[in-house]
Amino acid sequence: PPPPRGAFRPPPPIPPAFPDVGPGAGLRKIVYAARTHSQLAQFVKELGKTKWGDLSATRGEADLHVGVVHMAGRRAQCCNGEVNDGSRGEERVAELCLDLQKGKAGAGGAGGAGGAGGAGEGGKRKKGEKAGKCAYLSSDAAQRHLALHSLSEPHDVEDLAALGRAAAACSYYASRAALPAARLVCVPYQTLFSPAARRAVGLDLEGATVIVDEAHNVPEAIRSLASSRLDLPAVERARRAVGAYVDKYQDRLKGKNLE
Repeated sequence: PPPPRGAFRPPPPIPPAFPDVGPGAGLRKIVYAARTHSQLAQFVKELGKTKWGDLSATRGEADLHVGVVHMAGRRAQCCNGEVNDGSRGEERVAELCLDLQKGKAGAGGAGGAGGAGGAGEGGKRKKGEKAGKCAYLSSDAAQRHLALHSLSEPHDVEDLAALGRAAAACSYYASRAALPAARLVCVPYQTLFSPAARRAVGLDLEGATVIVDEAHNVPEAIRSLASSRLDLPAVERARRAVGAYVDKYQDRLKGKNLE
């Protein structure tokens, strides 16, 4: 019998019309944007109930299959529990992730999938594993496998993160590897309306069809993206930090630095 839906399994053979995962796949994309990831997840689940999201239902009709990628940040997709422990924000998780890839000490460890640094049993690395990286990035083959699997049927960010943990592969980078071959890309407002965010994930809107759910919320979303908020407690913390710095280093500072 077939494995339960969502269980990690080798992807079925990709039809010839389905391009390889990689840069320059050249598919014309549909970009679907909603306010929240929960709304995007609901959309992805509903799509999975149709023949458009089921590769087995469209076998022999490759043009009917819609490979889906639900894009999200590291906090939603990072599988490494020592980096993404649930208490850290997006920026801190991203910082720890990048530090870990650079092999910096104290970057959160590689835990969860074979121990520190991605080493296998006894600290020895398997052939093809890379040193100095998160355990979920230790195998390029596992990353490619997860990227291909993510396109075989619709997965929201939670589904893909669970598959990543099961396969010891990073769902964050797998979703980006799958992006060029996806026909449907699901993103939150803040990704769609921010050129910097689109560049960061590699999303190009040229030639794409863009669908915005609840478009009456777009003006407020754009105002929020273009606004910064500075509250009094933050100002007070900054003032105390500057005062502490001056107190500590005042003997080294010149008079003009204290004006």
